[in-house]
Amino acid sequence: MTSYAPQVIDRYLRASDLYNLPATAKRPARRGLLGVSRSGLWKMVSDGTFPPPIKLTPKISVWRASDVEAFMTERKGASA
Repeated sequence: MTSYAPQVIDRYLRASDLYNLPATAKRPARRGLLGVSRSGLWKMVSDGTFPPPIKLTPKISVWRASDVEAFMTERKGASA
């Protein structure tokens, strides 16, 4: 009998899930998971303080949800 290991499927988050989106005429403002601006997110990536994204296409970047959760946990522990 063949035994199969369960697959762990990671979720992925787009940049717009992470940074704050300001209000426009068509949608209300929304707070991202990290509570930073769009440029703040990319500054953290370039500084190496936030994990690098996975590029799906030249215009679409995603992060593993587990990497984002680890970053948030580490950040919360450092501020406490």
